[in-house]
Amino acid sequence: MPSFDIVSRTEMTEVDNAVQGAMREIGTRYDFKGSSSTIERNDETLLIKTEDDLKLKQVQELLRGHMAKRKVDVGVLDFKEPEKAFGNSLRQTVLVKQGIERDLAQKIVKTIKGSKVKVQVAIQGDELRVSGKKRDDLQAAIALIKESKIDQPLQYINFRDSGYPIDHTMWSFLFLRAGNRVTSIERNISRTIEKEGNEKIGCSYHCFWYLEHELEYTGLG
Repeated sequence: MPSFDIVSRTEMTEVDNAVQGAMREIGTRYDFKGSSSTIERNDETLLIKTEDDLKLKQVQELLRGHMAKRKVDVGVLDFKEPEKAFGNSLRQTVLVKQGIERDLAQKIVKTIKGSKVKVQVAIQGDELRVSGKKRDDLQAAIALIKESKIDQPLQYINFRDSGYPIDHTMWSFLFLRAGNRVTSIERNISRTIEKEGNEKIGCSYHCFWYLEHELEYTGLG
């Protein structure tokens, strides 16, 4: 039965790159001259340290800006309440969201089950799997979730079908849609093929469906 997974994954290497970029800018900007402002990462938690509310807001904006430059959705950042630190300084914990928490997963399940979309959805750890008999039903489920305006960034991956192994038709369609801008998409698809096996993706229109979502995700569709 055709299916796909709903996940929420953040590339921590890009988070590190964003933090490093923000710190470099703090070190060169005139309005931060003499400031002790820092951003540190420990696992999936960032810690901002600075002198006052104004500097805190500036550091937050820097962090958001560099996250966007690294193509990390700023919706993954959960800013906690600032706390008083040594002297008059401030510190703020920022959680980097990874995975779909139980409450959000149950909300997604409720949304899908409350609709007329003929799919099944199951919570699998911090991910969800949606399955259905028809391609259109799976697409409708994705549209439904997007329309629900969930703040946390979600990705729709691992499209599966029991079709035939992938052939040149798939790549022909890709080149027609994206021209010569296909390197990153090809890598994504190749990794999925390597992980899941050809039979898990299939060809025919399911192959095209997979490509359409890859193109949309990378901004080429």
